[in-house]
Amino acid sequence: MTDHADHAELPEPDLVIPDWLDDWVPPPEDRPVLPRVLTIREAVALGVATSTASHRARVGRWHRLAPGVYLTKPPPIRLDHLAAAALHGGPRAVVSGAAALADYGLPVRPPSQELVLVPLGCGARSGGRIVVRPTARLPEPELRPGPPLAPPARAIADHVLTARDLGAVQMVLGAAIQDDLCTVAELTAELAAGPRRGSRLFREALQDINHNAHSAQEARAGRLLRTAGVSGFEQNVKVPFGTRWFVADFLWRAERAILEIDSRQYHFRPEDQASTRRRDQLLQTDGWAVLHVAPSELRGAEGGRAFVTLVQRWLAALRRRGGLPTR
Repeated sequence: MTDHADHAELPEPDLVIPDWLDDWVPPPEDRPVLPRVLTIREAVALGVATSTASHRARVGRWHRLAPGVYLTKPPPIRLDHLAAAALHGGPRAVVSGAAALADYGLPVRPPSQELVLVPLGCGARSGGRIVVRPTARLPEPELRPGPPLAPPARAIADHVLTARDLGAVQMVLGAAIQDDLCTVAELTAELAAGPRRGSRLFREALQDINHNAHSAQEARAGRLLRTAGVSGFEQNVKVPFGTRWFVADFLWRAERAILEIDSRQYHFRPEDQASTRRRDQLLQTDGWAVLHVAPSELRGAEGGRAFVTLVQRWLAALRRRGGLPTR
């Protein structure tokens, strides 16, 4: 008779689980939670077997966003593309241009590419929707959650180098300053330090900002008036009335005249129109003359000339009425 008590247990063979079974077996609770965007090397460092990571990438369970960079939970969202671009660029890479501006909430078209700034000689190359730009002026990323982004002023400078529409550039600069994302001094420094080629629209938009224009429509109106020799006005200044105040788009103090460019943003809803009407009533009873112009009236050369003529005649009439010298 065999004595089972003295019988040594045989070692069990190693259990080999095929890669495909990973897609069918629920993951154990102690499995590490993977970030949405990672490289194969990062996945292995987090405890995923090399064969498993390769299998998931090969069969499409992980979506390839860039060479060696994968999305673990498709479909991709905007932040996934930013993260993939930064990983593709390397440890010191920062995302700039339109992709960064969109994440800051500035008015740019949804970007189809991600611009990545990298150190000179790092070896990263453009591919797919990622554009790699080596630079000797690599900025430090903003201190904020998420993928590393260039500071707003630098992101704007990189974006507008390829812009074709002055109005769009003015809109981005104006929004960034209004939202306190950057200052005029920071934008001026980026203009001076950056390439001159392609900077014309940036330079013109910054000149408008220096005149205190807060929108593309206001910038065009101011430029038209200055070119025609209309002077004596201030842009975006506080006007007190009673115990309150409001910001006038254009102000002629001597004439007590206010010109407003009625953007769709602030005058489209009925409640906005009612608020503007009440404000005008208060201003006019306090002796201010108020003229409203729609942005559509500024379009084209003919619209620009008509706008200037309107303002000139309006100011001349106010000066005659107030006994002021016409000029």
